[in-house]
Amino acid sequence: MAFLKGGSLEDEVITLAPPDLSVRMVFEVEPAVLDRYAGRYELAPDVFVTIERAGGTLSVDVPGQGVLTFFPESKTVFFMKEADVQITFIEDANGIVSEIVVNVEQTEMRAARID
Repeated sequence: MAFLKGGSLEDEVITLAPPDLSVRMVFEVEPAVLDRYAGRYELAPDVFVTIERAGGTLSVDVPGQGVLTFFPESKTVFFMKEADVQITFIEDANGIVSEIVVNVEQTEMRAARID
């Protein structure tokens, strides 16, 4: 990705390297919190992802992608080590997880919890 420094074509172009995914820190989350995130979420009409706790991580079954492992970066944000993908869990006013926000290389998708 490149940005123009100074805003004109005559100025130097600055190229940003992709994020170094290996330097993200894994946060410890209590198993009971991880269990609250387990469930099915509708990413698109008739496209569902299933999330389960797998020890201190989350296993996310994505149609066409298989089961992917996500590591906690905070209590509500999880990331993949192999790709620039992150999931954020959103709670409603009653503290119940109602949806997830999936960011794939800076593209945001929302998935409502259905179970």
